[in-house]
Amino acid sequence: RIARDTPAALRLVPRAARGVQFFGDSLMRLWERVRVTPGAALWLAGLDYNFMRHPFGQVLPLATTVMAASHAPFMIERCVAQCCHVHPDTGAACTAPAVFTQRLAAGGTAEIAIGGEDLYRPACAAHHLPTPCTEDEWPVAAVKAAREAAAASSYPYTSHDANASHAPATSTHVLE
Repeated sequence: RIARDTPAALRLVPRAARGVQFFGDSLMRLWERVRVTPGAALWLAGLDYNFMRHPFGQVLPLATTVMAASHAPFMIERCVAQCCHVHPDTGAACTAPAVFTQRLAAGGTAEIAIGGEDLYRPACAAHHLPTPCTEDEWPVAAVKAAREAAAASSYPYTSHDANASHAPATSTHVLE
């Protein structure tokens, strides 16, 4: 039983919450209450990292705590969207797992800017920039940053271009 991070899916689950990266310390207190309540179930959906690749809220500490409770019937599933970067030269869409959130410039640099598709795009590690940029700047800047990282790295670089093969992702981040 997995609740996907969509408003319709979460409305069907009486003890479900999304956007849990905004819960702060209350997320851990909620977990403790559910953990000691027989028969209780809780589905949580939230981002684990912010647009700067910093841990976001208490999502990662909660995941670590749940994994440490291996004797208990708890499960974590990390689901991701597909990167929506489009290569500026080829027009090919990247379909790599988007483990980060790219903020567009309209969102500014504050850690929290409330918005949806108007401010954020799913991005893979190769195409993510830890600073906001405009939607027009993102494709070119992301390719340049990936090339610079590959040149500076001793690790082999896997290009996310039209010839690259990536497993499709199925949904957004989910904690269960």
